[in-house]
Amino acid sequence: MVALGAVAAFACREPAGPRSQAVAEPAVAAARPAPARFSPAPEQPLGVATLAELGWAARAGQEAFRRARAAERRGDWATMVEHCQASLGADASHLEASWLLAAGLAHLGRFDELGPPLARAVVGDPGKWAAPALQLPLFARYWESGAGDAMRPWIVEQQRRLEDSLGRAVILVHGHRLVAYDPTSKRWLPLARPHRVAAALVRRPWLAFVARTQSQGVAVERVGVVDLRTGGVQLTPVPAARRRELAILPGSESSPVLVRDDGGAWSQVVDGHLAPMRSPVPRALAPRLVLAEDRATLVRHPVPGVLADWDQLQMASALRIQRSNRVITVPAPALIDGQRLAFAPGAAHLALVAGLDACDRKAVPGASPQGPFRAYVVDAIAGVPRQVAQSERGLEVEWIDERTLAVGSERGVLLIDVAALDGEPAQEEPQAAGLAQRAGAVELAEVALPAAGRHSKCQEPTEPPQSEDLDEL
Repeated sequence: MVALGAVAAFACREPAGPRSQAVAEPAVAAARPAPARFSPAPEQPLGVATLAELGWAARAGQEAFRRARAAERRGDWATMVEHCQASLGADASHLEASWLLAAGLAHLGRFDELGPPLARAVVGDPGKWAAPALQLPLFARYWESGAGDAMRPWIVEQQRRLEDSLGRAVILVHGHRLVAYDPTSKRWLPLARPHRVAAALVRRPWLAFVARTQSQGVAVERVGVVDLRTGGVQLTPVPAARRRELAILPGSESSPVLVRDDGGAWSQVVDGHLAPMRSPVPRALAPRLVLAEDRATLVRHPVPGVLADWDQLQMASALRIQRSNRVITVPAPALIDGQRLAFAPGAAHLALVAGLDACDRKAVPGASPQGPFRAYVVDAIAGVPRQVAQSERGLEVEWIDERTLAVGSERGVLLIDVAALDGEPAQEEPQAAGLAQRAGAVELAEVALPAAGRHSKCQEPTEPPQSEDLDEL
Protein backbone atom coordinates (compact mmCIF):
# COMPACT_ATOMS: atom_id res chain seq x y z
CA MET A 1 0.00 0.00 0.00
CA VAL A 2 1.21 3.53 -0.71
CA ALA A 3 0.51 5.20 2.60
CA LEU A 4 0.33 8.98 2.78
CA GLY A 5 3.40 9.11 4.98
CA ALA A 6 5.37 7.00 2.53
CA VAL A 7 4.36 9.21 -0.38
CA ALA A 8 5.36 12.32 1.51
CA ALA A 9 8.69 10.71 2.32
CA PHE A 10 9.56 9.78 -1.24
CA ALA A 11 8.39 13.22 -2.38
CA CYS A 12 11.12 14.79 -0.27
CA ARG A 13 13.94 12.41 -1.15
CA GLU A 14 16.73 13.64 -3.41
CA PRO A 15 18.12 11.05 -5.85
CA ALA A 16 21.88 10.81 -6.07
CA GLY A 17 24.68 8.95 -7.84
CA PRO A 18 23.56 6.68 -10.69
CA ARG A 19 20.10 8.26 -10.61
CA SER A 20 21.37 11.38 -12.41
CA GLN A 21 18.78 10.95 -15.14
CA ALA A 22 15.98 11.52 -12.59
CA VAL A 23 17.72 14.72 -11.41
CA ALA A 24 18.45 16.10 -14.87
CA GLU A 25 14.97 15.47 -16.26
CA PRO A 26 13.25 18.53 -14.67
CA ALA A 27 15.80 20.84 -16.34
CA VAL A 28 14.94 19.29 -19.70
CA ALA A 29 11.27 19.67 -18.90
CA ALA A 30 11.78 23.40 -18.25
CA ALA A 31 12.89 23.93 -21.86
CA ARG A 32 9.80 22.23 -23.29
CA PRO A 33 6.71 24.11 -24.45
CA ALA A 34 3.96 24.57 -21.91
CA PRO A 35 2.37 21.15 -21.31
CA ALA A 36 -1.12 20.49 -22.61
CA ARG A 37 -3.88 20.82 -20.06
CA PHE A 38 -5.78 17.68 -19.10
CA SER A 39 -9.50 18.10 -18.45
CA PRO A 40 -11.04 15.15 -16.57
CA ALA A 41 -14.63 14.16 -17.22
CA PRO A 42 -16.71 16.22 -14.76
CA GLU A 43 -19.19 13.55 -13.65
CA GLN A 44 -17.06 10.45 -13.16
CA PRO A 45 -18.63 8.17 -10.51
CA LEU A 46 -16.77 8.06 -7.20
CA GLY A 47 -15.38 4.82 -5.82
CA VAL A 48 -15.72 1.45 -7.51
CA ALA A 49 -18.66 -0.49 -8.90
CA THR A 50 -17.95 -3.77 -7.07
CA LEU A 51 -16.08 -4.89 -3.97
CA ALA A 52 -14.02 -7.20 -6.18
CA GLU A 53 -12.36 -4.16 -7.73
CA LEU A 54 -10.73 -3.39 -4.36
CA GLY A 55 -8.86 -6.71 -4.45
CA TRP A 56 -6.10 -5.62 -6.83
CA ALA A 57 -3.41 -6.94 -4.44
CA ALA A 58 -4.42 -10.47 -5.45
CA ARG A 59 -4.60 -9.84 -9.20
CA ALA A 60 -2.25 -9.79 -12.17
CA GLY A 61 -0.98 -6.24 -11.77
CA GLN A 62 0.39 -6.67 -8.25
CA GLU A 63 3.76 -8.20 -9.18
CA ALA A 64 4.66 -5.27 -11.45
CA PHE A 65 3.43 -2.91 -8.72
CA ARG A 66 5.83 -4.53 -6.23
CA ARG A 67 8.68 -3.91 -8.67
CA ALA A 68 7.52 -0.31 -8.99
CA ARG A 69 7.67 0.08 -5.21
CA ALA A 70 11.18 -1.34 -5.18
CA ALA A 71 12.22 1.20 -7.83
CA GLU A 72 10.58 3.94 -5.78
CA ARG A 73 12.69 3.02 -2.74
CA ARG A 74 15.81 3.35 -4.94
CA GLY A 75 14.64 6.69 -6.30
CA ASP A 76 14.65 5.27 -9.84
CA TRP A 77 11.61 7.17 -11.10
CA ALA A 78 11.87 6.12 -14.77
CA THR A 79 11.87 2.42 -13.86
CA MET A 80 9.10 3.02 -11.36
CA VAL A 81 6.95 4.56 -14.10
CA GLU A 82 7.61 1.64 -16.44
CA HIS A 83 6.53 -0.91 -13.83
CA CYS A 84 3.43 1.12 -12.92
CA GLN A 85 2.42 1.20 -16.57
CA ALA A 86 2.94 -2.57 -16.76
CA SER A 87 0.83 -3.03 -13.62
CA LEU A 88 -2.02 -0.99 -15.07
CA GLY A 89 -1.70 -2.82 -18.37
CA ALA A 90 -2.39 -6.06 -16.50
CA ASP A 91 -5.05 -4.58 -14.20
CA ALA A 92 -6.44 -1.14 -15.03
CA SER A 93 -8.36 -1.05 -11.71
CA HIS A 94 -5.17 -0.98 -9.59
CA LEU A 95 -5.68 2.39 -7.91
CA GLU A 96 -2.37 2.32 -6.04
CA ALA A 97 -0.51 1.79 -9.31
CA SER A 98 -2.37 4.79 -10.77
CA TRP A 99 -1.32 6.98 -7.84
CA LEU A 100 2.29 5.80 -7.93
CA LEU A 101 2.41 6.36 -11.69
CA ALA A 102 1.22 9.94 -11.21
CA ALA A 103 3.89 10.46 -8.53
CA GLY A 104 6.62 9.07 -10.80
CA LEU A 105 5.56 11.28 -13.69
CA ALA A 106 5.63 14.29 -11.35
CA HIS A 107 9.22 13.45 -10.37
CA LEU A 108 10.20 13.24 -14.03
CA GLY A 109 8.39 16.42 -15.00
CA ARG A 110 6.26 14.56 -17.56
CA PHE A 111 3.22 16.69 -16.85
CA ASP A 112 1.51 15.96 -20.20
CA GLU A 113 0.98 12.37 -18.99
CA LEU A 114 0.24 12.99 -15.31
CA GLY A 115 -3.45 13.97 -15.42
CA PRO A 116 -5.14 10.67 -16.38
CA PRO A 117 -3.56 8.42 -13.71
CA LEU A 118 -3.95 11.11 -11.04
CA ALA A 119 -7.64 11.49 -11.93
CA ARG A 120 -8.16 7.69 -11.80
CA ALA A 121 -6.64 7.49 -8.33
CA VAL A 122 -8.54 10.50 -6.97
CA VAL A 123 -11.96 9.48 -8.28
CA GLY A 124 -11.44 5.85 -7.19
CA ASP A 125 -10.44 6.72 -3.61
CA PRO A 126 -10.95 10.45 -3.02
CA GLY A 127 -10.69 10.13 0.75
CA LYS A 128 -7.13 8.86 0.45
CA TRP A 129 -5.69 10.77 -2.48
CA ALA A 130 -7.65 13.98 -3.16
CA ALA A 131 -6.07 16.04 -0.36
CA PRO A 132 -2.49 14.74 -0.95
CA ALA A 133 -2.79 15.53 -4.66
CA LEU A 134 -3.47 19.17 -3.78
CA GLN A 135 -1.11 19.51 -0.83
CA LEU A 136 2.04 17.41 -1.37
CA PRO A 137 5.13 19.36 -2.49
CA LEU A 138 5.69 16.58 -5.04
CA PHE A 139 2.92 17.99 -7.26
CA ALA A 140 3.75 21.69 -6.80
CA ARG A 141 5.56 22.00 -10.16
CA TYR A 142 2.65 20.29 -11.89
CA TRP A 143 0.22 22.92 -10.61
CA GLU A 144 2.68 25.72 -11.40
CA SER A 145 3.13 24.46 -14.96
CA GLY A 146 -0.48 25.19 -15.87
CA ALA A 147 -1.10 21.59 -16.96
CA GLY A 148 -3.35 21.07 -13.93
CA ASP A 149 -5.43 24.23 -14.25
CA ALA A 150 -8.55 22.15 -14.93
CA MET A 151 -7.56 19.40 -12.47
CA ARG A 152 -7.38 21.51 -9.31
CA PRO A 153 -11.04 22.66 -9.27
CA TRP A 154 -12.09 19.18 -10.39
CA ILE A 155 -10.34 17.59 -7.37
CA VAL A 156 -11.97 20.12 -5.05
CA GLU A 157 -15.32 19.15 -6.54
CA GLN A 158 -14.57 15.45 -5.90
CA GLN A 159 -13.95 16.31 -2.25
CA ARG A 160 -17.36 17.98 -2.07
CA ARG A 161 -19.01 15.02 -3.78
CA LEU A 162 -17.26 12.67 -1.33
CA GLU A 163 -18.75 14.54 1.62
CA ASP A 164 -22.22 14.23 0.08
CA SER A 165 -21.72 10.53 -0.63
CA LEU A 166 -20.41 9.66 2.84
CA GLY A 167 -23.26 11.62 4.39
CA ARG A 168 -25.80 9.15 2.97
CA ALA A 169 -23.63 6.00 2.84
CA VAL A 170 -23.83 2.97 5.11
CA ILE A 171 -20.51 2.09 6.76
CA LEU A 172 -19.59 -1.60 6.41
CA VAL A 173 -16.71 -3.99 7.01
CA HIS A 174 -15.36 -6.05 4.10
CA GLY A 175 -12.59 -8.53 4.89
CA HIS A 176 -11.55 -6.51 7.97
CA ARG A 177 -11.51 -3.34 5.86
CA LEU A 178 -13.90 -0.43 6.23
CA VAL A 179 -15.93 0.51 3.17
CA ALA A 180 -18.87 2.84 2.54
CA TYR A 181 -21.77 1.92 0.27
CA ASP A 182 -23.67 4.79 -1.33
CA PRO A 183 -27.24 3.56 -1.94
CA THR A 184 -27.86 6.40 -4.41
CA SER A 185 -24.93 5.72 -6.75
CA LYS A 186 -24.74 2.03 -5.74
CA ARG A 187 -20.96 2.33 -5.56
CA TRP A 188 -18.33 1.49 -2.95
CA LEU A 189 -15.82 3.84 -1.34
CA PRO A 190 -12.81 2.43 0.55
CA LEU A 191 -12.20 3.90 4.01
CA ALA A 192 -9.15 3.77 6.25
CA ARG A 193 -7.19 1.39 4.05
CA PRO A 194 -5.08 -0.67 4.70
CA HIS A 195 -5.78 -1.09 8.40
CA ARG A 196 -7.13 -4.41 9.70
CA VAL A 197 -10.33 -3.50 11.52
CA ALA A 198 -11.49 -5.50 14.54
CA ALA A 199 -14.66 -3.45 15.14
CA ALA A 200 -15.96 0.07 14.58
CA LEU A 201 -18.38 2.61 16.01
CA VAL A 202 -20.20 5.22 13.93
CA ARG A 203 -21.60 8.46 15.30
CA ARG A 204 -21.74 10.90 12.42
CA PRO A 205 -19.73 12.72 11.32
CA TRP A 206 -17.15 10.54 13.07
CA LEU A 207 -16.16 6.88 12.86
CA ALA A 208 -13.88 5.21 15.40
CA PHE A 209 -12.31 1.77 14.99
CA VAL A 210 -9.76 -0.57 16.49
CA ALA A 211 -7.11 -1.91 14.09
CA ARG A 212 -5.04 -4.96 14.97
CA THR A 213 -1.80 -5.91 13.22
CA GLN A 214 1.34 -7.94 13.87
CA SER A 215 4.80 -6.35 14.00
CA GLN A 216 7.71 -8.80 14.35
CA GLY A 217 5.39 -11.31 15.97
CA VAL A 218 4.01 -8.79 18.49
CA ALA A 219 0.35 -7.76 18.42
CA VAL A 220 -0.10 -4.03 17.84
CA GLU A 221 -3.36 -2.17 18.34
CA ARG A 222 -4.31 1.29 17.14
CA VAL A 223 -7.43 3.38 17.44
CA GLY A 224 -8.44 5.00 14.19
CA VAL A 225 -10.59 8.10 13.80
CA VAL A 226 -12.24 8.79 10.42
CA ASP A 227 -13.85 12.12 9.58
CA LEU A 228 -16.80 11.05 7.41
CA ARG A 229 -16.95 14.52 5.86
CA THR A 230 -13.58 14.06 4.19
CA GLY A 231 -12.63 10.38 4.52
CA GLY A 232 -9.42 11.39 6.31
CA VAL A 233 -8.06 8.99 8.94
CA GLN A 234 -5.83 9.39 11.99
CA LEU A 235 -4.24 6.47 13.85
CA THR A 236 -3.27 6.42 17.52
CA PRO A 237 -1.24 3.59 19.13
CA VAL A 238 -2.88 2.20 22.28
CA PRO A 239 -1.51 -0.14 24.96
CA ALA A 240 -2.57 -3.77 24.95
CA ALA A 241 -5.77 -4.48 26.88
CA ARG A 242 -8.01 -7.47 27.59
CA ARG A 243 -11.04 -5.19 27.39
CA ARG A 244 -11.33 -1.98 25.42
CA GLU A 245 -14.17 0.48 25.00
CA LEU A 246 -14.67 3.27 22.47
CA ALA A 247 -17.11 6.17 22.62
CA ILE A 248 -17.70 9.28 20.49
CA LEU A 249 -18.78 12.55 22.08
CA PRO A 250 -21.58 14.28 20.16
CA GLY A 251 -21.21 17.81 18.88
CA SER A 252 -17.41 17.80 19.02
CA GLU A 253 -15.45 19.25 16.11
CA SER A 254 -12.07 18.00 17.36
CA SER A 255 -10.87 15.00 19.39
CA PRO A 256 -14.32 13.43 19.76
CA VAL A 257 -13.16 9.83 20.42
CA LEU A 258 -12.72 8.43 23.93
CA VAL A 259 -10.89 5.19 24.81
CA ARG A 260 -11.07 3.13 28.01
CA ASP A 261 -8.71 0.24 28.73
CA ASP A 262 -8.38 -2.25 31.57
CA GLY A 263 -7.67 0.46 34.17
CA GLY A 264 -11.19 1.85 33.76
CA ALA A 265 -10.17 5.47 33.12
CA TRP A 266 -11.24 7.23 29.95
CA SER A 267 -8.66 8.89 27.69
CA GLN A 268 -9.19 11.20 24.74
CA VAL A 269 -7.60 10.83 21.30
CA VAL A 270 -5.70 14.08 20.65
CA ASP A 271 -3.37 14.58 17.67
CA GLY A 272 -2.37 10.94 17.42
CA HIS A 273 -1.91 10.17 21.12
CA LEU A 274 -4.02 9.47 24.21
CA ALA A 275 -4.54 12.30 26.70
CA PRO A 276 -6.27 12.04 30.10
CA MET A 277 -9.81 13.41 30.18
CA ARG A 278 -10.02 16.84 31.79
CA SER A 279 -13.81 16.90 32.09
CA PRO A 280 -16.08 14.37 33.80
CA VAL A 281 -17.33 11.43 31.76
CA PRO A 282 -20.86 10.10 32.42
CA ARG A 283 -20.83 6.81 34.30
CA ALA A 284 -22.93 5.08 31.63
CA LEU A 285 -21.52 6.64 28.47
CA ALA A 286 -23.37 5.47 25.33
CA PRO A 287 -23.35 4.59 22.57
CA ARG A 288 -20.07 2.81 23.04
CA LEU A 289 -18.29 -0.17 21.57
CA VAL A 290 -17.04 -2.86 23.96
CA LEU A 291 -14.34 -5.29 22.78
CA ALA A 292 -13.58 -8.25 25.03
CA GLU A 293 -12.45 -11.81 24.26
CA ASP A 294 -12.57 -11.14 20.50
CA ARG A 295 -16.21 -10.12 20.80
CA ALA A 296 -17.64 -6.72 19.92
CA THR A 297 -20.81 -5.45 21.54
CA LEU A 298 -22.57 -2.16 20.84
CA VAL A 299 -24.07 -0.56 23.97
CA ARG A 300 -26.66 2.12 23.30
CA HIS A 301 -28.77 4.52 25.30
CA PRO A 302 -32.40 3.51 25.81
CA VAL A 303 -34.36 4.67 22.77
CA PRO A 304 -36.45 7.78 23.60
CA GLY A 305 -40.15 7.30 23.07
CA VAL A 306 -40.13 3.57 23.92
CA LEU A 307 -41.13 2.05 27.26
CA ALA A 308 -40.61 -1.56 28.36
CA ASP A 309 -39.88 -3.68 31.43
CA TRP A 310 -36.27 -4.48 30.47
CA ASP A 311 -34.48 -7.31 32.28
CA GLN A 312 -30.76 -7.36 33.18
CA LEU A 313 -29.85 -8.30 29.61
CA GLN A 314 -32.13 -5.49 28.37
CA MET A 315 -34.64 -7.91 26.88
CA ALA A 316 -38.44 -7.62 27.14
CA SER A 317 -41.49 -9.51 25.91
CA ALA A 318 -43.27 -6.30 24.80
CA LEU A 319 -42.74 -2.57 24.42
CA ARG A 320 -44.94 0.49 24.12
CA ILE A 321 -44.43 3.32 21.63
CA GLN A 322 -45.30 6.49 23.55
CA ARG A 323 -46.17 8.50 20.44
CA SER A 324 -49.10 6.26 19.51
CA ASN A 325 -49.50 4.32 22.79
CA ARG A 326 -49.23 1.12 20.72
CA VAL A 327 -48.03 -2.06 22.44
CA ILE A 328 -45.69 -4.15 20.28
CA THR A 329 -45.16 -7.86 20.84
CA VAL A 330 -43.34 -10.58 18.91
CA PRO A 331 -44.12 -14.32 18.70
CA ALA A 332 -43.20 -16.14 21.95
CA PRO A 333 -40.81 -17.25 23.30
CA ALA A 334 -38.68 -14.56 21.60
CA LEU A 335 -37.84 -11.36 23.47
CA ILE A 336 -37.25 -7.86 22.10
CA ASP A 337 -33.61 -6.73 22.35
CA GLY A 338 -33.50 -3.27 23.91
CA GLN A 339 -29.99 -2.69 22.53
CA ARG A 340 -31.18 -3.18 18.96
CA LEU A 341 -33.97 -0.68 18.55
CA ALA A 342 -33.85 2.26 16.17
CA PHE A 343 -36.36 4.85 15.00
CA ALA A 344 -36.15 6.13 11.44
CA PRO A 345 -34.99 9.79 11.31
CA GLY A 346 -38.59 11.03 11.18
CA ALA A 347 -39.76 8.48 13.78
CA ALA A 348 -42.42 7.09 11.41
CA HIS A 349 -41.01 3.54 11.69
CA LEU A 350 -39.26 1.58 14.41
CA ALA A 351 -36.81 -1.23 13.64
CA LEU A 352 -36.25 -3.91 16.26
CA VAL A 353 -34.53 -7.25 16.74
CA ALA A 354 -36.08 -10.10 18.71
CA GLY A 355 -34.74 -13.53 19.65
CA LEU A 356 -33.16 -15.75 22.24
CA ASP A 357 -29.46 -16.22 22.89
CA ALA A 358 -27.98 -19.68 23.55
CA CYS A 359 -28.56 -19.46 27.30
CA ASP A 360 -32.18 -18.38 26.88
CA ARG A 361 -32.93 -21.24 24.47
CA LYS A 362 -31.73 -23.80 27.00
CA ALA A 363 -34.06 -22.34 29.61
CA VAL A 364 -37.18 -22.09 27.41
CA PRO A 365 -39.04 -25.37 26.72
CA GLY A 366 -39.76 -25.86 23.03
CA ALA A 367 -37.49 -23.03 21.86
CA SER A 368 -36.10 -23.66 18.39
CA PRO A 369 -32.31 -24.14 18.22
CA GLN A 370 -32.29 -22.68 14.67
CA GLY A 371 -32.80 -19.14 13.47
CA PRO A 372 -33.49 -17.50 16.86
CA PHE A 373 -33.09 -13.85 15.71
CA ARG A 374 -35.60 -11.87 13.66
CA ALA A 375 -35.71 -8.23 12.58
CA TYR A 376 -38.99 -6.34 12.31
CA VAL A 377 -40.12 -2.97 11.00
CA VAL A 378 -43.02 -1.42 12.91
CA ASP A 379 -45.24 1.41 11.73
CA ALA A 380 -45.06 3.77 14.73
CA ILE A 381 -48.71 4.85 14.37
CA ALA A 382 -50.43 1.63 13.32
CA GLY A 383 -48.17 -0.53 15.48
CA VAL A 384 -48.00 -3.31 12.89
CA PRO A 385 -44.71 -5.30 12.92
CA ARG A 386 -43.43 -6.84 9.68
CA GLN A 387 -40.58 -9.33 9.74
CA VAL A 388 -37.84 -8.39 7.28
CA ALA A 389 -34.89 -10.68 8.12
CA GLN A 390 -33.79 -13.62 10.25
CA SER A 391 -30.46 -15.04 11.38
CA GLU A 392 -29.05 -17.79 13.57
CA ARG A 393 -26.23 -15.72 15.10
CA GLY A 394 -27.46 -12.17 15.53
CA LEU A 395 -28.76 -9.10 13.73
CA GLU A 396 -28.03 -5.39 13.71
CA VAL A 397 -30.34 -2.65 12.42
CA GLU A 398 -29.39 0.83 11.26
CA TRP A 399 -31.42 3.45 9.39
CA ILE A 400 -29.73 4.99 6.34
CA ASP A 401 -32.54 7.49 5.72
CA GLU A 402 -36.26 7.80 6.32
CA ARG A 403 -37.17 4.88 4.07
CA THR A 404 -34.01 2.73 3.91
CA LEU A 405 -33.11 0.27 6.66
CA ALA A 406 -29.85 -1.71 6.83
CA VAL A 407 -30.08 -5.11 8.53
CA GLY A 408 -26.79 -6.89 9.18
CA SER A 409 -26.39 -10.65 9.68
CA GLU A 410 -23.75 -13.33 9.24
CA ARG A 411 -24.77 -13.56 5.57
CA GLY A 412 -24.19 -9.89 4.82
CA VAL A 413 -26.28 -6.73 4.87
CA LEU A 414 -29.80 -6.27 3.56
CA LEU A 415 -30.94 -2.78 2.49
CA ILE A 416 -34.73 -2.59 2.73
CA ASP A 417 -37.00 0.04 1.22
CA VAL A 418 -39.69 0.22 3.90
CA ALA A 419 -42.10 1.92 1.48
CA ALA A 420 -42.22 -1.41 -0.40
CA LEU A 421 -43.52 -3.17 2.73
CA ASP A 422 -46.93 -1.48 2.63
CA GLY A 423 -48.54 -4.19 0.54
CA GLU A 424 -47.08 -7.11 2.52
CA PRO A 425 -48.91 -9.05 5.24
CA ALA A 426 -47.96 -8.41 8.86
CA GLN A 427 -45.27 -10.58 10.46
CA GLU A 428 -44.47 -12.28 7.18
CA GLU A 429 -41.94 -15.11 7.40
CA PRO A 430 -39.40 -14.55 4.60
CA GLN A 431 -37.48 -17.53 3.26
CA ALA A 432 -34.10 -18.01 4.92
CA ALA A 433 -32.20 -18.14 1.63
CA GLY A 434 -33.27 -15.38 -0.69
CA LEU A 435 -34.00 -12.39 1.50
CA ALA A 436 -33.12 -10.09 -1.40
CA GLN A 437 -36.18 -11.36 -3.29
CA ARG A 438 -38.27 -9.13 -1.03
CA ALA A 439 -39.67 -6.13 -2.89
CA GLY A 440 -37.45 -3.08 -2.50
CA ALA A 441 -34.56 -5.03 -0.93
CA VAL A 442 -30.91 -5.10 -1.98
CA GLU A 443 -28.62 -7.76 -0.54
CA LEU A 444 -24.95 -6.78 -0.05
CA ALA A 445 -22.83 -9.91 0.25
CA GLU A 446 -19.38 -10.22 1.82
CA VAL A 447 -19.88 -7.25 4.13
CA ALA A 448 -21.07 -6.66 7.70
CA LEU A 449 -22.22 -3.74 9.79
CA PRO A 450 -19.31 -2.49 11.95
CA ALA A 451 -20.63 -3.69 15.33
CA ALA A 452 -21.39 -7.34 16.03
CA GLY A 453 -24.81 -8.59 17.08
CA ARG A 454 -25.57 -10.52 20.26
CA HIS A 455 -23.03 -13.28 20.60
CA SER A 456 -24.34 -16.83 20.42
CA LYS A 457 -23.08 -17.85 23.84
CA CYS A 458 -23.94 -16.88 27.42
CA GLN A 459 -23.13 -13.29 28.34
CA GLU A 460 -22.80 -11.60 31.68
CA PRO A 461 -25.56 -9.05 32.29
CA THR A 462 -24.48 -5.51 31.50
CA GLU A 463 -25.53 -2.47 33.47
CA PRO A 464 -28.25 -0.62 31.52
CA PRO A 465 -26.94 2.78 30.40
CA GLN A 466 -28.55 5.82 31.95
CA SER A 467 -30.11 8.54 29.85
CA GLU A 468 -27.64 11.38 30.41
CA ASP A 469 -27.85 13.97 27.65
CA LEU A 470 -24.32 13.91 26.22
CA ASP A 471 -25.09 16.99 24.14
CA GLU A 472 -24.74 18.95 27.39
CA LEU A 473 -21.05 18.03 27.77
